[in-house]
Order: sequence, then C-alpha cells, then structure tokens
Amino acid sequence: MNFIETVKISKWSDLNDIEIAWSNALFRGHSDSNWVLDVSLIRAFQTRKKQYPKLNLTDEGNVLDEYYLYKEFRRRAHEYMSLFPENEDIVSWLALMQHYGTPTRLLDFTYSFFIALFFAYIDAIGDAVIWSIDDIFISTTASKLASAPDGLREDWLLFQHNYANSYLKDCFNKSKSGKEYDSIRQGVIMLEPEKPNHRLGIQQGLFLMPMDTSISFLENLEANYKLRSSYWTGKPVIKYILDLDLRSEALAHLMKMNITSETLFPGIDGYGRSILHKLWH
Repeated sequence: MNFIETVKISKWSDLNDIEIAWSNALFRGHSDSNWVLDVSLIRAFQTRKKQYPKLNLTDEGNVLDEYYLYKEFRRRAHEYMSLFPENEDIVSWLALMQHYGTPTRLLDFTYSFFIALFFAYIDAIGDAVIWSIDDIFISTTASKLASAPDGLREDWLLFQHNYANSYLKDCFNKSKSGKEYDSIRQGVIMLEPEKPNHRLGIQQGLFLMPMDTSISFLENLEANYKLRSSYWTGKPVIKYILDLDLRSEALAHLMKMNITSETLFPGIDGYGRSILHKLWH
C-alpha cells in the first residue's frame, strides 16, 4: 500500500528521535512484526470461516455476527456489573465489550509512543512492531467521512461518536432483518469514549473504527488516504520494525519511566503480570 512507510529500528537513540518527530501521532504496538493490523471481529470471523468451511460464510456476515455479540453482551451484562452505557450508545457498549475481551470492530491505539513500545516488546520473542498513524491525517479524514463541522476537537469527536452510533444502528437493523445493507461506507473514524474506563485513561487510549468489516482495517484506512492523498507529501502511516536485540534495553528504560504492567493495568491482575516481568527484566 503506497501510504505506508516501513522503518527498521535497532538503537534506543532511534526511538527517542521517533518520539520527538512523531509526537503528533497515534500508536499501536504488536509483539510480532508479521502480525496483520486488523480488528478482533474480523479475526474471529476469519477463524470461524476456516473452522466451518462447509457453511460457505461470506465476509458480509461480519455485521450479523457483530450484532449477535452486541445483543448477547447487553442481554447478560447486568449479571456481572451495575453501571452501563446508555442503550442507544452502541460505541460505548462496543468499548465495554472490547475491554472484557469480546471481539469488536474497534482497534485500540494510544497517544503515547512509549506505552505502545511497552505493548510491542513485553511479550515479544522476535522482532516487534509499532504502527504509527499521523493524528492530523486520521482526524481530518475521519471528520470528512462523518461530515463533521469545523470546530473544537472535542466537538467533532462528539460528532463522530454520534455519527458512529447512527451508522452502527443502521447496520444492525438491516442485518437482523435479513435485508441487504447497501449504504456501507469504507473508511476509518476516530473515537474517544465520553466516559473511558480507568484502564483506557491510564493507557492514554482511543479507538479507530473501520466502517466496512467485509474488508480489512488497512483497506478501510486506504479509503481515508484517497480522500486526502493530494495533501500529503509523505506517508501518513509508518510501520516501525523493532529489533528483538533492543528489547531488554527498551524495557529497562520503560521501567524507569514507570511504564509497567502494574501501572498500565490497575488492580491485582496488573500487579500479577508485573511480578514475572520484574523477575525476568
């Protein structure tokens, strides 16, 4: 894809240079540089297609699967918690589902390069990766996709949130009725929950949401690029390949910055993870 640049990183000084040059970006770390950037809903659906080849499942079935997961989570959530999003706030429900491990079309990113670096390296056994997406690129193209008016950042983020709710409601209504949904758009929009959970706040997190789940996340992102390709002299998406040999040094620096499992995952689960990390690192 011609909007993605690949950069190899092998020294800590390179990482410092990236943080300075790309502070105005969104980041996502992966422990495997070969791992394809995509949402858990699409991954789960592709796995099901392989497990049940005789069903002849088509990628358009993602939306129906998504609606079932959403409906079932909402139906029984009261058995496990007492505070919920508003019924019409599908985005916040998906964010809650994502938090508890249900496949969704949301993809977690962070505003912090170093938090992404932690997630890239902590479980890596080979070269890791950080995906970087220019903040101005994604915010302007996502606003254009949602036809958001000009204004303050929090205003158009709220507009995109409401637009996503309306879009998802239409998708679900069509899919559950068995009607063909002919208004699916391609592209990625940017979402920040109005009331983020504690973990998302600590991790400086946000979500990117592909609009068409019958194609990959990167194919959706390419639609954003086509909206603004004439405005960009460089490439708005960078894939940083992180050398495994840098892992120990990077994690040592991150520990000095107080970026650990204990701080990123508040509670006993984060503390439990951090004990092993302290032993080995």
